[in-house]
Amino acid sequence: MMYDLWKTGCCMVFALFLLQGALAAAEDKVDGTAPPVQSGFLTMTEEEIQDGWLQLFDGRTLFGWTAGSPEKTRDAKTENPSIRVKNGQMTIATRLPVRLRTPVLLSEKTEIVFQFRRLSSDLVGSVYLVTEDGNEENRIGEFEFSADIPLSMSETGTISVTDEPWQGQNYLEIEVKRGELMIESVRYRMTGPRKLDLTSDDQSDWRIVELQAENQADGTLLLSGQGQLESRESFDNFLFQCDFLAGTETGDSEKSVCNSGLFFRSVPGSKLDGYECQINNVPPESDRTKFLGNDTGSIFRRAAARRLTDRRDRWISLAVMQNDKMIRTWVNGIPAVVWVDDRKPDANPRRGFRADAGTFQIQGHDPWTRIFFRNIRVSTP
Repeated sequence: MMYDLWKTGCCMVFALFLLQGALAAAEDKVDGTAPPVQSGFLTMTEEEIQDGWLQLFDGRTLFGWTAGSPEKTRDAKTENPSIRVKNGQMTIATRLPVRLRTPVLLSEKTEIVFQFRRLSSDLVGSVYLVTEDGNEENRIGEFEFSADIPLSMSETGTISVTDEPWQGQNYLEIEVKRGELMIESVRYRMTGPRKLDLTSDDQSDWRIVELQAENQADGTLLLSGQGQLESRESFDNFLFQCDFLAGTETGDSEKSVCNSGLFFRSVPGSKLDGYECQINNVPPESDRTKFLGNDTGSIFRRAAARRLTDRRDRWISLAVMQNDKMIRTWVNGIPAVVWVDDRKPDANPRRGFRADAGTFQIQGHDPWTRIFFRNIRVSTP
């Protein structure tokens, strides 16, 4: 009798274990295939991307934006019924003040260009840059929607930063006090970036640690092997941009995967002790879990990127921005991550928020790494 009870109990425990496993598998949807690449976003030409332009509005969602009211009496929710995103356009129709805000990094060489349509004659609103320094806010470069703007005609507005007090935590804001406004695109760039070239050991902006780095005749840089490049200079707040092309097939499905990454605010001289933005297009198809948080543009173990590419046979553009605790990434100009590091301070970004400047480190993860880079550049405030 006791044996039968013990046997029954074991069977129940085993059945419960299988049920929990099935529920977990169903919840994670681990089916051995990669999640689909998201599409339908506003895109830019290759020339625009090479000129440094990035999308702040993706045309499909309010990703990267917070929405609410300038007054503190209403909650800030992105599902605000006054705001609709459809067919590549953002429409704000309201009788109460609505404000959208997205974080940016500013310098005296910042440009923001937006396309819009005024849809009502009573529209009152503006687009402006704001910088927060402590408890104070300063507006920079405001553009107001006036009654002189024709109804339903696509117009272009521009905000450029000059010598205004833009230091601090910065945001682009769209505010509609009343009326109806349609935003068709919002593009951002920091002009005049500095290129980080690899030329020779004594003149390079980088130092080579273990891996091989070769300049190609077409101006690209080929990284091979396991190791890292480390910038000789440290940076705190920055916009880093580059293009990469994953290596060729090796015949081995595992070794044909290119696993690299851009580390930033790294502890100088360390072995990849920094924040890591993934450069990892095609993880093994046999293990879907390796896609979760490891796609290009993800901040490794911190913020999973939207899956925006799965190609290894074309150039991919990557942009990474840090401004204090705020980190953003873009893949081919489309927003991939917006993340705020609210962890406790620590000198090593692997353990907590690093406030100090640090180096860039480009990783070669495996001995078979083979990856091309071009147009590596950085902009700073």
